Amino acid sequence: MFTALDADEANELTSAFGSKGDLVSYGSSTFETLGVGTNDEVLIADSGEASGLKWGAVDTAQLADDAVTTAKIDDGAVDTAQLADDAVTSPKISLAYADASARTTALPSPAEGDLSYLSDTDSVEVYDGSAWAAVAGGKILQIVSTTETGTFSASVTTGTYSTAAISTTITPSSTASKVLILAQVSARPSATYVANAALFRGGSLLTGAAGDAAGSRRRGTSGAGAGDTADRLAPTIPIVYLDSPNTTSATTYDVRLGHNNNGTDTVYLNRTSGDANFSSIARLISSLTLIEVSA
Repeated sequence: MFTALDADEANELTSAFGSKGDLVSYGSSTFETLGVGTNDEVLIADSGEASGLKWGAVDTAQLADDAVTTAKIDDGAVDTAQLADDAVTSPKISLAYADASARTTALPSPAEGDLSYLSDTDSVEVYDGSAWAAVAGGKILQIVSTTETGTFSASVTTGTYSTAAISTTITPSSTASKVLILAQVSARPSATYVANAALFRGGSLLTGAAGDAAGSRRRGTSGAGAGDTADRLAPTIPIVYLDSPNTTSATTYDVRLGHNNNGTDTVYLNRTSGDANFSSIARLISSLTLIEVSA
């Protein structure tokens, strides 16, 4: 039976609607009207409101960690104007990890194109869809250099090299780094012969920076120009080589001298063999520079 009380409640409910989008809910003792919210707001339960409801934006604290995935967001669906200033914080978009293991824990299912930084190797990597790969580098990480202004000499048997005429040490920051070696040494043996040089790493010939083995011929890196029979100069021997030492340990490179005399001869650095005390005779310099380049 439809009673007068029912009619009063029906009238009250009907009168609560007045505008497009109005919602009516029952409060503590009466019907309450909630006007339409602004575009893109959502309906939120709130016991502090008379109606028990309110319109508002969803903040990050109300979202489960796995509630929103890239697959659920259309391209262009969310722009910066729709994000509150504090909605995205650095902990939620961090790309830096202590090592690859920490990254795997944080990103068990990376998407193609994801970037990460690993602090243990100081490297940036991108996920190519199947594996993490280093991002092409080329940045100079450090430079160490030695300049020798004094002289050096050594008695060298044919087919061998002297001890180190000039050396310097570098400690690469990553096993993936390259080391660009730039050297110029001023050297000569006795007046009628020419000097040559070889690049050594860790006390051994750097075979990648030496000519191919061919019979009894000695392998070397570079050589000087024609001999000066008047013994008035020490020709410059240039060396340029990009090495991949694959280490983060201190690594020493050095240049050693040889000659083309078919016997024993003395090789000299930064001076002529006679080293006559005349203004026409020069004392020179030699240098060895190591440049670490990111992979």
